Amino acid sequence: MTAIFVIFLIAFLIPLLIIVIHTVKLFGIDMRSLIPIFVFFVFASSFVQIIRARLKRSKEEVGEESQPTYRSTHRSDREVRKSKEPENASEDEFELYKAFSLLNATPNMTYTQVSQRYYELVKKITQLNIDEEERSRKLKELEEAFEKVSKYYSERM
Repeated sequence: MTAIFVIFLIAFLIPLLIIVIHTVKLFGIDMRSLIPIFVFFVFASSFVQIIRARLKRSKEEVGEESQPTYRSTHRSDREVRKSKEPENASEDEFELYKAFSLLNATPNMTYTQVSQRYYELVKKITQLNIDEEERSRKLKELEEAFEKVSKYYSERM
């Protein structure tokens, strides 16, 4: 791809340079007065190429980091939906599934992963611009859900 770009660039720039030189001679402009303009465009194009390379690199880095997270979240949401209301589940199990769902987690996640989700949600809620009563209600719901999930993990050990 780079070779194609270089060939295209040369094939485009040489005729453009010929046209510019011909136009300059036609209007009687001194070629030396165009040197600063040429230097400016060379530096500007180099600067643009550097920015493009950095943007591409940062997009690739962000894409590599965020893609597995998206897949993981997507998969866990699907698992929560499947296991949300088992046919013969007791009331306690149903409450546990609701707690996992509220924390955007699944029972097959580790306790550390679930606690990270809990603290991320708490951080998001505390940063929201909402009424204090609403904030405390949401935080209380999260805390109760996390307590149920913590109890589940402590019994499982």
